[in-house]
Amino acid sequence: MIKILLPAAEKQTLENAWRNHKKPYYRNRSQAILLISEGMKVKQVAAIFKVRTRTIYTWVESYENKGFIGLFIIAGRGLKGVMDNLTPDQVKMIKAEISQNPQSLREVTAILSTKLGFQITKKQLKAYLKKNSSTHGVGFESGLNPYKIMSNMPD
Repeated sequence: MIKILLPAAEKQTLENAWRNHKKPYYRNRSQAILLISEGMKVKQVAAIFKVRTRTIYTWVESYENKGFIGLFIIAGRGLKGVMDNLTPDQVKMIKAEISQNPQSLREVTAILSTKLGFQITKKQLKAYLKKNSSTHGVGFESGLNPYKIMSNMPD
């Protein structure tokens, strides 16, 4: 069982956050901290919010370590793209492969997967090309030529 002793000012701030904060997840986390501080068991709080007990422990730990800021969702979570940190040489390699074989991205992905040492799918390559082109909102589905995309990419 977790015990949290809240000073009156913190309790009031959490109650205000629970009732008025614009983010629903922040309201839930604030209420969970309040319920734990009032002596409710973690298992009961987890049942109320339909989350695992580990999640409640994480919220409490984050609140104890970082205070109110710890109740916010951390930016930058999740899986990072495999093509987000390419070197300039790797970008040139991608350009060269597409210019040699612009009609078959399947072949390009097979070649690049071998050369770069990690698996690249056709979908990942399309997303990378779309993200790194200066023609916003235009992708392969609209019939855009990969040569045009590659000419707009920074070196």
